[in-house]
Amino acid sequence: MSKQRFSRRQFLQMSGGFVAAAILTSCGGQATSPTTAPTEAATKASGATAAPTSEATTAVASKYKESPLLAAKVAAGELPPVDERLPENPLLVTPHESVGKYGGQWRQSVVLGTKGHAVASIGYYSGINLVVYKEDLTEIVPNIAESVEISEDAKTYTIKLRKGLRWNDGEPLTTEDVEFWWKDVSTNLELNPGQTENEGVTLNILDDSTYEIVYPEPRPLQLAAMAEYGGSRQFLPKHYLKQFHPTYTDADALTKAYTDAGFDDWTKYFADRNDYYTNPELPMMCPWVLTTQGAAATQLTFERNPYFFAVDTDGNQLPYMDSCIINIVESQDIVKMKAISGEFEVAVASIQEVFTDYPLYAENADAGDYKLFLCDFAEPNGMNIHLNQAIQDPVRRAIMEKADFRKAMALAINRPEIIATNWTVGPYASTPRNFGPYPASPYFDEELVSEYTDYDPSTANSMLDALGLDKKNADGMRLLPDGNVFSIVIDVPNYASQWIDIGTMLAENWKAVGINCSARSIDPSLWGQRMTANEWDASIFTGGGGFAVLSKTEIRCYTGYDGIGQWPVWFQSGNHIWRLSEGKEGIEPSAAIKRLWELGSAIVIEPDEDKQLTMIKEVLQLHKDNLWILGIGTRLPAIYLVKNYVKNVPPLNVDWAYGETGHGRPEQYFIDKTA
Repeated sequence: MSKQRFSRRQFLQMSGGFVAAAILTSCGGQATSPTTAPTEAATKASGATAAPTSEATTAVASKYKESPLLAAKVAAGELPPVDERLPENPLLVTPHESVGKYGGQWRQSVVLGTKGHAVASIGYYSGINLVVYKEDLTEIVPNIAESVEISEDAKTYTIKLRKGLRWNDGEPLTTEDVEFWWKDVSTNLELNPGQTENEGVTLNILDDSTYEIVYPEPRPLQLAAMAEYGGSRQFLPKHYLKQFHPTYTDADALTKAYTDAGFDDWTKYFADRNDYYTNPELPMMCPWVLTTQGAAATQLTFERNPYFFAVDTDGNQLPYMDSCIINIVESQDIVKMKAISGEFEVAVASIQEVFTDYPLYAENADAGDYKLFLCDFAEPNGMNIHLNQAIQDPVRRAIMEKADFRKAMALAINRPEIIATNWTVGPYASTPRNFGPYPASPYFDEELVSEYTDYDPSTANSMLDALGLDKKNADGMRLLPDGNVFSIVIDVPNYASQWIDIGTMLAENWKAVGINCSARSIDPSLWGQRMTANEWDASIFTGGGGFAVLSKTEIRCYTGYDGIGQWPVWFQSGNHIWRLSEGKEGIEPSAAIKRLWELGSAIVIEPDEDKQLTMIKEVLQLHKDNLWILGIGTRLPAIYLVKNYVKNVPPLNVDWAYGETGHGRPEQYFIDKTA
């Protein structure tokens, strides 16, 4: 079968365009060279870059250097020499500014809801992905994989791992770990009930470092999916996880183990042990690995991985910094106080979300000894609004499933007031819009994003009257056909303190047109459980679906075609329960949503770009007709901070498609207090 290596040209054809981060200030400062001299082989390689072919990453061939902390362990006989810890062909990272210096600690504090963002920011993107976005977002490049080849029909993906890769405990990473991921986890219906993504897909192990995945139909968007955060974690540490799996463990022993650990099922126990956010025993490939135990920890400590597979252009094994600390604090106010006090080396999580804090961070930048940066979100909306059209209550559902109800509720939103209060900071101001691709996308639809965004409570009232909600109680609240007050609770996950303020204003807007509405702030984990279980009336959440990259994730955002990751199509949560239960539970979807699912499933396997575009336009028209997702306004830029003595931090993009800042290769960040 004829095959081709992925290239920049191929990626751009598949992506339909991309958005690079817009940086508004410069990093500044130059770093000094490492304390040890480069080897001859490494010096000759200093001009090489990490490109999408194995030949381009074979830069360092002989002796490597390492952190003094690891060198001391080698001298004490606690670790093998660095040459033996690195793969035959290490990943070569060309420093953004200069070769760095070893040492130091990276500190940051976050609220619980943004812990995942913080972990992503310290290089877990490079530690779990076969391929990643290049630092400047111009192409997809190899990472843990040495190369990826795609057949001309886009059905066969051949992946070659770097030979000699090792988990952080020193055990080899081979295709045996890939086979375990596939056979025992990904396709295991006890661990992944209802999944259909792997139907008809075949994994072929070719040798210890090479395998191929063969799809029954073309997968032209697969490469972009593989480059998303966690999108190509096609390997798991079999040597560790098999002890929690019934295929490899005596049934009685496993039952005792998960019972003693407080679980009532092996799948929950396995998921707990396979959670890299909370289990420090889980072998990983990241530049720093977790050393603290448990989901309840208020301080997460990460130490350098002695087997991390990357080096710089002078042959220094990465990462440069020794450790990372993520403190989990009680409120966003504590995060802000610590930030302006200069207690963070690099801070993105818990900083990025609330742009109204920009003046506070800016005026304290000199005192806190940091620089303030901005980047655009590749997201269309500052907030998406979801009205549960599959709500369990049949009386309210009969109203909420109607498009005219959602359109009336959209017209009842005082967007200028919400924007003026929450999303206007100096020259930066949001503009009203609904859910839809953002202007830089080739799929942008002006009509979709602008319809029903005017504040028109008079028309909203007339539309609600026409829906049979013309009777009211003494307080002016509308009555349902059964005589009960029409009440809605807006669930607001407390990722940022500003969110409940927006939810409260939204509730007041809807009360003004006779819908008895209130907003409540809840923990993000509980919020996610309620949304997935279809135990909600309405909710708000930041808006994905900008179509910065044409990928399965973007198609999922608009169609929910595979039932995985229902953000931002939360309005389908009850319908997904129906689908997964084969109609035994949940709410049967409308014909329009069923058509969305059909289109989504077809788009992701359609290699013809013209046919793709035709189907995408139909998807957008269905959204236009039904207004399933309401918006408020455009999203303001993301904020992040970099301490002045931290070097090699490139312009960052906070989108999960680009690794949630991981494309900046955090393992290259270093501390230099001598400048």
